Amino acid sequence: MTLRSLCLLALLAIVPTVASAQYFGQNRVMYDKFDFEIIHTDHFDVYFYPVEREASFDASRMAERSYGRLSLLLNHRFIERKPIILYASPSDFQQTNALGGDIGEATGGVTDFMKHRAIMPFTGAYKDFDHVLMHEMVHQFQYDTWSRGKAGSGVATIIQVNPPLWFAEGMAEYLSLGTITPETAMWLRDAVLQGKLPTIQQLTYDPYIFPYRFGHSIWAYIGQRWGDEAVGAILSATLGGGGVEGAFQRVLGISLNQLSVQWRDWVQETYLPDVASKQLASAVGKPLLTKAKSGGTLHIAPALSPNGKLIAYLSERNFFFIDYYLANGETGEVVKKLAKSVFDSNYETFRYISSTSSWSPDGKYLVFAARSQGGDDIVVFDPIHRRAIRRIRVELSGVTSPVYSPDGKQLAFTGMQGGLSDLYVVNIDGTGLRQLTNDRYAQLMPAWSPDGHTIAYVTDEGPETNFNDLSYGNFRIALFDVDLGRRELLPHMEVGRNVSPQWAPDGKSFAFVSDRTGIANIYLYELGGDIYQLTNLFTGAQSATPLSPALSWAREADRLAFVYFENQNNDVYTIQNPRSLKREPWRPAPAAVAVRADSAKARPQADTLGAPRDSIDVAAAQLPTDSAGAPPAVPGVPQAREGGSIYRTPSGFRAAAVAPSATDTSGRRRGDVTVVGLLDSASLFLPDSTSFTVGPYKRKFTPETTARPSVGYTRDNFGNGIYGGGAIQFGDMLGNEQLIFAGYVNGSLNQGDFLAAYANLSGRLNWAVGFQQYPNYYVLQPVIIPGTPTPSENTYVTRTRLLTTRQIFGRGFYNINRFQRLELGLALGQIDDGIQSYYETYDRQTLALTSNPYRSTVYFGGQRIATPSIALVYDATFMGWIGPLFGTRYRAEIRQTVGGWNVTQGLFDYRRYIPLKGPVILAARLLYADQWGPDADRQRYFLGSTDLVRGRTSGSYYRNECTTDSGNLAPLTGCYALDQMVGTGIAVGNLELRFPLVNSYLGMGPQGLPYIDGVTWVDYGVAWNSWNTVAFSKNPDASLKQQALTRTPVTTLGVGGRINLFGYMILRFDWAFPQGRGIPPYWTITIGAPF
Repeated sequence: MTLRSLCLLALLAIVPTVASAQYFGQNRVMYDKFDFEIIHTDHFDVYFYPVEREASFDASRMAERSYGRLSLLLNHRFIERKPIILYASPSDFQQTNALGGDIGEATGGVTDFMKHRAIMPFTGAYKDFDHVLMHEMVHQFQYDTWSRGKAGSGVATIIQVNPPLWFAEGMAEYLSLGTITPETAMWLRDAVLQGKLPTIQQLTYDPYIFPYRFGHSIWAYIGQRWGDEAVGAILSATLGGGGVEGAFQRVLGISLNQLSVQWRDWVQETYLPDVASKQLASAVGKPLLTKAKSGGTLHIAPALSPNGKLIAYLSERNFFFIDYYLANGETGEVVKKLAKSVFDSNYETFRYISSTSSWSPDGKYLVFAARSQGGDDIVVFDPIHRRAIRRIRVELSGVTSPVYSPDGKQLAFTGMQGGLSDLYVVNIDGTGLRQLTNDRYAQLMPAWSPDGHTIAYVTDEGPETNFNDLSYGNFRIALFDVDLGRRELLPHMEVGRNVSPQWAPDGKSFAFVSDRTGIANIYLYELGGDIYQLTNLFTGAQSATPLSPALSWAREADRLAFVYFENQNNDVYTIQNPRSLKREPWRPAPAAVAVRADSAKARPQADTLGAPRDSIDVAAAQLPTDSAGAPPAVPGVPQAREGGSIYRTPSGFRAAAVAPSATDTSGRRRGDVTVVGLLDSASLFLPDSTSFTVGPYKRKFTPETTARPSVGYTRDNFGNGIYGGGAIQFGDMLGNEQLIFAGYVNGSLNQGDFLAAYANLSGRLNWAVGFQQYPNYYVLQPVIIPGTPTPSENTYVTRTRLLTTRQIFGRGFYNINRFQRLELGLALGQIDDGIQSYYETYDRQTLALTSNPYRSTVYFGGQRIATPSIALVYDATFMGWIGPLFGTRYRAEIRQTVGGWNVTQGLFDYRRYIPLKGPVILAARLLYADQWGPDADRQRYFLGSTDLVRGRTSGSYYRNECTTDSGNLAPLTGCYALDQMVGTGIAVGNLELRFPLVNSYLGMGPQGLPYIDGVTWVDYGVAWNSWNTVAFSKNPDASLKQQALTRTPVTTLGVGGRINLFGYMILRFDWAFPQGRGIPPYWTITIGAPF
């Protein structure tokens, strides 16, 4: 491929919404209009829209508090304000244009490198949101460090640092959560039990390993052993060369391999003793949904039918996406897939992070929340016939966890509005919406009592939650009296994260999940009585996240289903008669719990930078120490004290080999600047919102993407002199508007490619206007002029037809849904038609050149044209590393050119991708393109493109193939056999069997190698002109002319490979066996994705 083509590829990669080459692709549909304003704080510009105003002011205060904490911990300051873009709910967030690609349900927030903007939705719980906000702000600090304070710069630095996920995400988790949390401890215990505790090298290179929790624990280990100031020192040291490895060597004086050994030893010493004192789920329950029994590794949001005979649940099962399934509630055998997410516009996502389903009291219907058409619907679903019988759309930002009332006439659910969550009730027919609560407290996971008078729910309401200083208590179970409209905070709920309430059949008690001991276990709460711990699990009863529903109680069967984390899978177990597991009432232990408890009681507030007033800390997160107060030595491994580095801390300089002392040079205690101490200091750095100013959103374009510029000198048949080009895209902060400039010059301006365009993506109808110039080259039949310029010389003339189009264009894209859109276009321009001749004079006897070749170009009169077009595009495919893995896509298009040219063009392109077994894919394409009208032959299709029928490229034809009798027809290319590949219309069929050869994600090949697929294929196609007849075979009895006028399909067989070069480009290698040509097979190399 030429350098010019490479530049165009880069251009098309950054302007997908403008260039007509966005042939396929799914849509980011903006169903709602968001009128953004900006809250200006000292260090941030916070973008919000009116419905989320109250929550956004709180978020701005949180942001300034987080900045104060992180700037102190990391010893770094911003020199320019950073943008934070807030959305009122996950449904609104999934409409943002500030992010490219798919925004999955599990995406809680994103920070992009080019603009340092953090983009996130409110979650309905301030404590949860505050964590995400600070997590993303850590990324802003990381990017600010690597770009040296200037957004948009530092690309070369981040490439050189190449921070692995455990480094970047683990640091963000540690600085936003503090020491080991129950969830992180759960992952560590599971890894130790299964013998799958990874090394740091595995965390760096193995894509199978989820790095967040392990990365969190690595940084917690570093903070405990070397002090939290080491975190900022290591981040700064990544600028000194040598990447992450060099930073650790300079600051800690040890290699990553040494750190890996020490960290793994600490984890095993800490958690292996728990094996003897804790239970596996199989000791108390029966496995119901597991990989062996039901397929998949994720089984979450279980919902047992009232009689316990069926269970609805969410799982990825045999592929990537979370779909709804129905299984036998006693055996776990999968009955059917109820509904498919992602590629069904009615069920784009099932809100699996925070929601679950509920059965009607008679067991006939399910109700669940699903995203569709830009909002969340409450779906009443018939599982037997697999159809929705009712969709309830309420005028709220989001909906989760709908649950039936005991009489089946109403639904209770959590609704989100303006970033805040409240309890709502609606009639089963969608009428009578009632808001039960209205405040800033979280109200989640409602569960209706059997008598219908009470709703149990999860909330952060309590004496420790204070919205003035934005301090939050723990999540607890509370009760709402539906008749009186009164809520009750239950006693014994002051410790831990308490979630997922499920009522017992008699309504006198309910089960729930709590991590009050540091491990998520199942408890029973008896109304007016005590709490009983029913399980003593080794890992924990946790669903997708600690705040995800994990329990279901079948009232008629008295069977409890719970999600259990094991072997990094989420499995479902059941307990028959769970109340029989009651023993002694639960009482808080007098000593510290095993890990940091998620509560203000267990971790008291502090007024200053000092450690918490009470000396309760995380026992398991504390390292064992020797008599000198340092962590224990690891035999045979060089220890930290052997290093010789010195680094700056907020309290002065300290040698890396010296463990933090009880006091530093300023006399402050070791705990004065710690992650835990700062996280516990709610009021420290917290500003008053009166210091903020609010202004309108003003569009400002800044660079977003660039294609690396190129420059050079060439001399060939298509031009001489300077060539080169580049492309740049500018965008506004919200991603709603874009400016694109691109160009490539090859010798002369009139043979260059240029594009200048403006695109507006701020609504459901996207549109773009611009100017474009692009040349097309067609090689004509060469000419030999005998006896010129002298009788002893001939002149060989290579002729190339030049068609240069200059046009202004407008394009509109109406997004019907995520998968389908209608495209409308109009282009007004001029086509300059000319012939470029390249003259080579040679001696008729010796064939040697007798003079320097020269070039001459003759232009004919230009043709002014107008081209309206319309296309219907559908794309419901899922992309893999090299090409689509499954799904269907098609494009139907018609365009009419009028003016100097009169031609109608039609196109239909249909593609299907079928998974056969695992990653083996059968890909098929049917393509039809035709032109009609008096000027249809002005531009023709070439069937022999490597994107159409391989093994037929123009340069592959031998002289003997070009001497075939053409029946005295005028040749199109000078070669009769090549003429068969040229026409005003083409029809193509392609079939490929694709299979992975090297793919570390699938465990095929070592880490670090590019992904490589193998392929076997067959291409079949025919090209024709208006005077041709198309048939499957030629009539041998027809005249030579008639046979020459008959076009028959050509076939090519082949094998090949596809290589993804680390995300930069895809190389396609094809060994083609063209049938019927009588030539040996040959290789072609093409840049670009396969069909």
